Amino acid sequence: MIDSLRFAFALDFLGDSPAPQMTLTPTDPIRRRHVLEDTAGALEYFADNLGRPSNPAQQAAAQVFELAGAVWREQLLTFAGNFEPDTVALNLHAWASVCLRDSLHGLPPPLIDTLAQSFPQVGAWAATVYVTGALPLPDVGQAAAWWAVCTVAALTAGPIFEEGTPEDLLDTVLCGLGQQPRRAMT
Repeated sequence: MIDSLRFAFALDFLGDSPAPQMTLTPTDPIRRRHVLEDTAGALEYFADNLGRPSNPAQQAAAQVFELAGAVWREQLLTFAGNFEPDTVALNLHAWASVCLRDSLHGLPPPLIDTLAQSFPQVGAWAATVYVTGALPLPDVGQAAAWWAVCTVAALTAGPIFEEGTPEDLLDTVLCGLGQQPRRAMT
């Protein structure tokens, strides 16, 4: 279930036209819209079709995907009549960047730096963060999911986007989080 306060915050944030966090790569507006719609569909699919989460990290990631998919879809509907796909892509990336930053708050910089470098072994990163006690499992799942959302948002504004890219990335994160990290016995 989507947290209505987080959803409202996201829409307010996006309504304020946030400062871009990346440079937009020019592309055909119809293609960019298709890419944005494909990404919204991927987020919604993985939020709805996870099945039974194997642990709290996976469950938290599915909740992030559900929120991001709803926000993504709302942005597409809001601009349906006067759609500016470049602006939508940059705004969604800025929002995802803030959510990622907030989810990593308090995590030691070396563990933050290794998140992107660990892909596709997200499970190993999650286990390291959990085993060290840096974050509880739900927060590990949220951080990994926001990283994935931020990454697919960057792809929608960037030069390289292939069919299936969001699905592959989101699936890899959920599968990686499905592993059962265990704290070391002390």
